[in-house]
Amino acid sequence: KGQLNVFGAIGRAPPSSIAVVPSFPEQGPMYPTSGSKLISPTLLEEITTIEMINLTPQPTNLLLYGGAALASLEAIASLSLGINFNVLVVCTLLLALMDQVLVSGAVSETALRMVQPEMTSRITKHEAGHFLCAY
Repeated sequence: KGQLNVFGAIGRAPPSSIAVVPSFPEQGPMYPTSGSKLISPTLLEEITTIEMINLTPQPTNLLLYGGAALASLEAIASLSLGINFNVLVVCTLLLALMDQVLVSGAVSETALRMVQPEMTSRITKHEAGHFLCAY
């Protein structure tokens, strides 16, 4: 915990294994090398020059409100159609699991984008951050 897995990370060897000459600033900061795929929060801040508070998602009650709304819709459907409420809840959980396993959450992300269109920009910036950190 407290570390980020990075795939394909390359960079400079630690200072103990290379001679860092002050007149060569292009040697830059130390990056993981030799197949290391773990980046600590401190190193991530150093690499990106962005504070961790700006890289950390802010808490939101979206899942709580969405879950309450979905449960209400399922209760209404259960009462009006005569379907067992427990069956509806289990089917919903199975569909959510299949979404995660089969398409990596693409269906739920699309639904989220339909409900909150501003999330498109946020998701795009988030994915760009993955690219920039790996680059």
